[in-house]
Amino acid sequence: MFNIAKGEKKIKTIRRHWLILIIGILPFAFTAYITAVLQEALVTGSMWTPFGAASFPALPEEYVYAAGSVLFLVLWLGAVHFITDYYLDTWIITNERIVGITQYGFFRRHINNFRIERIQDVKTEVNGVFSTLLDIGDVHIETAGHSHDLVMKTIGAPQKVRGIIMEEIKNRPIHLHDV
Repeated sequence: MFNIAKGEKKIKTIRRHWLILIIGILPFAFTAYITAVLQEALVTGSMWTPFGAASFPALPEEYVYAAGSVLFLVLWLGAVHFITDYYLDTWIITNERIVGITQYGFFRRHINNFRIERIQDVKTEVNGVFSTLLDIGDVHIETAGHSHDLVMKTIGAPQKVRGIIMEEIKNRPIHLHDV
């Protein structure tokens, strides 16, 4: 993915908060559960409702299970896509730079390198009650010379990450060619 240069030390690898993974997988799991329940109801021809049992003509088993299998395959593909994006969206802080790796789909990624000495400002943003209670937020890094900023989205302990970056900026020696 990227190579660490000679003399460069990896300080921290950051991914989105684990709760984002759980919340992102829940819709796939819920839809799979509803699909399994509906498959059985359509094959047996009966279903329990809050108003009592409902009966209707049963559908052919092979068609119901074939349609359900296609839906399960689509759900599985969607869940794997989400997990891949979650796991491969990574930010790596070294003593010389910050590397932002963003995955788009299965086969495309974008890698940004931001030199520590080029960083002008580091901001954190935590929105909402749950984000505040769970300490989940964004870290915005503004740099000189780049048309866009680096944003670490929905990470855990954003203030701590900001502190690590600020410490590396403070520890970075200033050379004449950096100015």
